[in-house]
Amino acid sequence: MTKSDTTTSFRFDDDFIELLNTWSFMTKKDKGALLQDAFREYARLEQNSDVAKKVNSISEILKKD
Repeated sequence: MTKSDTTTSFRFDDDFIELLNTWSFMTKKDKGALLQDAFREYARLEQNSDVAKKVNSISEILKKD
């Protein structure tokens, strides 16, 4: 994810947009609602630091592949 020229918007990677579009199609949910759910879940994980550390380490491993 990269920050755009404005302070209130971001540009997501194309792979993420494709995943979001697919997930929206499969679940019949609005993309905005899916993003809100994802950010809420991330915030919840941040409150449980052990889980957040595990998620972050898995993310780093997956980025290397």
